[in-house]
Amino acid sequence: MSQPPPDWEAQFVKSPYCTQDCLRGLVAGGPLDKSCPNVKSHGESHQIDRTTFLSLIREQLAGSLDTDCECIRIHGARGVLFKIRLTAFGYTVAAKGTPSYFVRHLLHEAAIYDRLRPIQGIHVPVCLGSIDLPRPYMYDGIVDLVHMLFLGFGGELIRQHVNEGNVAQVIGWSTAQYRLFTT
Repeated sequence: MSQPPPDWEAQFVKSPYCTQDCLRGLVAGGPLDKSCPNVKSHGESHQIDRTTFLSLIREQLAGSLDTDCECIRIHGARGVLFKIRLTAFGYTVAAKGTPSYFVRHLLHEAAIYDRLRPIQGIHVPVCLGSIDLPRPYMYDGIVDLVHMLFLGFGGELIRQHVNEGNVAQVIGWSTAQYRLFTT
């Protein structure tokens, strides 16, 4: 793989996430989303598929865990969020990194995303899959992250939009949408 340009870090920080439509096209073999902010880096059409994306991102992370890979420092119950760009094709996605003792939970999450495939990119983020990291990523000197799950960026934290006043309505709407797309 070629070396990133000298100003890659500045470019990466400014590089917005790919759209859900773009990533849905990548995963499903569909067309490019011309409104994706990274479309010029992708080429005339999706030149790779989901499996190739995972293979290339693993190869990229084997070379460097710092190139086009930024820890966002947003923690979840079982890991931490990253912003990652596949340098060769410009696909910029979110990734959840987790330590060995939580890998099974991330694999379970990936299985749930698989069941939600019909509504990915519409009501839930597109899931590109997961990999074991080629080498551990030492996070803040306290834990080795060994596994990553790659997703379309889902936006703001849900707790900024769901509260005690609307939680029942949101659950009802979400349940109806799930039934609509899975039956």
